[in-house]
Amino acid sequence: MVAYVIEEVVAARESQPELICPHCKTQGKLEIILLRIQVTMAFIPMMGLIKGGWASCAHCGLPIRVDAEDGPIRQAYRAFRRRTWTPLRYQSGMIGLLLVLFLIFAQMFYQTHHNPWDQRPDPAILANPQVGDIYQVAITRIVHEPGADRVDTLGYTLARVEAVGEKVVTLRFRDNPAPGSSPPMLDDLLDRPGNYAGEPVLVKRGALRSKSLDIPGTTYRDEHRSLGSIFAARRP
Repeated sequence: MVAYVIEEVVAARESQPELICPHCKTQGKLEIILLRIQVTMAFIPMMGLIKGGWASCAHCGLPIRVDAEDGPIRQAYRAFRRRTWTPLRYQSGMIGLLLVLFLIFAQMFYQTHHNPWDQRPDPAILANPQVGDIYQVAITRIVHEPGADRVDTLGYTLARVEAVGEKVVTLRFRDNPAPGSSPPMLDDLLDRPGNYAGEPVLVKRGALRSKSLDIPGTTYRDEHRSLGSIFAARRP
């Protein structure tokens, strides 16, 4: 159970030697006191706000309303209040809460702008391939089952354009695919060590536009076939 406490505490006090008490007419005995509303949660100070205050005479002991009339006491109170600030330690809980919220929203913003699922190949890159283009390819496997086929994602790899012909494009796949069913960012995949090794693979240019490729070295076998879907594209 979290306990909330809201209380009035003395925030600051200041002697006013030039003021005269309106009750006993004694000069130099007045003191202005400021009140703070303090909100505490589980012993953590959340928020402190200056609420108001009053004046007190040390000679007669009578309180004096600072807002009773526009005079020297009220002016002194307003000046004292303007230069009095609540220390940050009395706002530490609220500052910490705002910091946590900021970090949460910053993380959400980062994930929104670095969401691998939002990577979309530029159609212009796929329609007009050039040597050096890099494709992020999802390695998927179609499993033929009674009544329906199941598609499993085995990992992600990179394919680089080696040559471009009129009807076909030569690709070479990298030899170190990243395992897993969730896609990485293309930049993260580029940072992985690996070489574009093995025999070149010829694919039709239309296959690039449809974003579906055959992974080299895969064939129909035991009712399984591995395919590659272009997930992201980068032109150096």
